[in-house]
Amino acid sequence: MERFQGVDTYYLDSYLYWYRWLELHQNFAFENRVEQMLISACQKSNYFTVEAIRKNKKHLSLDAF
Repeated sequence: MERFQGVDTYYLDSYLYWYRWLELHQNFAFENRVEQMLISACQKSNYFTVEAIRKNKKHLSLDAF
């Protein structure tokens, strides 16, 4: 997380997403990372936010994660 030099909590989900993406794709060649980044940016997001979990925690099962 050092490369982000501090994180504003408003953008925390975005920072964590990109941190995770960078960690998963660190061994790809540069050209492959660029291609994968474009593909990832166009895919439909499928994630839960902390707010959604708090609102619906009694309705969510742990299998959803």
